[in-house]
Amino acid sequence: LILFLCERRRGHAVFLTFELHANNMASPTLVVNVLGLSRLDGENFSNHQGIGKSCLCYRFMYPGYDDYQQDHRSLLALHEFESDVIHNDHFLYWGSTTRTYMCNGKGPSEMVRFEVLEHTVFYQDVTELPFRINCSTNSVTSFDGYMKMSLDSTLNSPGKLLYRNRDLICSHQECGSLAFSPGIGKHKRGFVVVIDVSDSGPTFERRLRLTEKMAKHLASRKEKFVVAATKRDEMYFATSLEKLSELARACKFTLIEVSAKSN
Repeated sequence: LILFLCERRRGHAVFLTFELHANNMASPTLVVNVLGLSRLDGENFSNHQGIGKSCLCYRFMYPGYDDYQQDHRSLLALHEFESDVIHNDHFLYWGSTTRTYMCNGKGPSEMVRFEVLEHTVFYQDVTELPFRINCSTNSVTSFDGYMKMSLDSTLNSPGKLLYRNRDLICSHQECGSLAFSPGIGKHKRGFVVVIDVSDSGPTFERRLRLTEKMAKHLASRKEKFVVAATKRDEMYFATSLEKLSELARACKFTLIEVSAKSN
């Protein structure tokens, strides 16, 4: 099965091709990995805002307009980081959802199951330093450390529960038995690299260089990926998006514009 995921980019359809092998017993599964470092070195939390990874995941998993929640801060207390939802990991498991697509843009339609993972960095609320994890030999905030962690195809965290929002991190009532599957690495996967285009100036320039580095790294590994320009509805100046579009043309990657808040 060749699956075409259609997004909107400046009024034109962009088709992303993944080879998924379906059978008569179950829907094909695609693991969507959402990437992007929200906090750059030297930034403090007093004026820090995320780049929109969690909001993008939330909108995809819960598309209802009234379901949207915006608070997904990465600054956690120790007991939150050690909870069954975070599980001493620097990634969130958003669970699975299904969508109906048509092969080659025409019938018959096919149900596709998506498993959504968000790769992030969590910080201690007391020190504002990243939590340390035993399996990491590099700093999780460095490019090499973050990419190694995010691209790990053997990702495994037995007992980790689904994340929905900050209020439910330590609550088992809502998450229940919706646990991360240790066999998720056997499925086809794709990546969404997130960059906030509502920002501008030196901070955006640094994020742009980081996005370029991530895109080139994924391309060198022949991974399927797109770059998502988030907070499109909050972009007051077109400069950031124009620079990102130029980079997309130069590096030959697919760029999509998204807005989780305005749905």
